[in-house]
Amino acid sequence: MQVLLVEDKQLVADYIIGTLQNDLAVKKIDQIETFEELKQSQESLGDFDFALVDTGLYDRSSLEVIRFLTGLEDGPQVIAIADLSDPTIVSETFKYKVLSYVSNDHDLEGFQKTLKKTFDGDMQYTRKTRKEMKKWVDRNISFVSSIEISKREREILRMICEEKTSVEIAQDLFISEHTVLTHRKNLLKKVGAKNTVGLVKYAVAHKLVSI
Repeated sequence: MQVLLVEDKQLVADYIIGTLQNDLAVKKIDQIETFEELKQSQESLGDFDFALVDTGLYDRSSLEVIRFLTGLEDGPQVIAIADLSDPTIVSETFKYKVLSYVSNDHDLEGFQKTLKKTFDGDMQYTRKTRKEMKKWVDRNISFVSSIEISKREREILRMICEEKTSVEIAQDLFISEHTVLTHRKNLLKKVGAKNTVGLVKYAVAHKLVSI
């Protein structure tokens, strides 16, 4: 069996590759990080049985990758690694022929189980993963759309996306650095993000900023 991994976070990639090699006996695994790399590898894509695609790629190209792979006549079957920090992106993947879903917060046992059953062709189980992911998205999309972000928070979020420091934001808005940090903390809590990367992904996904 040959697997293509589309993942740009190396620690995550190392974990997945280790699991595929050591626990699922996958003999060949190739990793690429971007849509551009994928297009350059088009001639060899027919060699792969499955493609694992992270929906949370930093360059926001996950949907392009999935659309491209599912559109190939003899391409690999796509398994989406759903980034649960961004239900909007995950919802867009339902437009394409994704075979099964595994979330990025699965424990090792759950991760292995989903991949093994998918590799073994358990269609009942893969349908179950798609159904459960749609239910999760429906619940969380409604939550995301109900989040209220103030005008000041939106300004600070835009500046964070511009890679400005807390000191620079404070100077631009004529407020204290402590106030900036408080707004940032509130934003993290509101959108359920763990760090600045999560805030940027949320802002772009929900068209709160243009970067």
